[in-house]
Amino acid sequence: MSISTSRIETEAEFLARCGAATTAIALIINDDLTRDALGEERRLDDFKVGGLMDALAIIGEASSGRGERLEELLSTEVKS
Repeated sequence: MSISTSRIETEAEFLARCGAATTAIALIINDDLTRDALGEERRLDDFKVGGLMDALAIIGEASSGRGERLEELLSTEVKS
């Protein structure tokens, strides 16, 4: 069984985008908490932070599943 390079590239691109999104969301939350720690007004309320945390969980689950599939595909390709 041969896996197309485009399939591998697609999966790798998805995982890279998940990583970028995760980093951006974490930075947004961190900036808000830093403002709070410095006594400045937070820009995000608890609802927005909760929504961002849910997004992180969803991205984590999706990227984990896709990463496992990519690993299986590559493992199959190496064995062939």
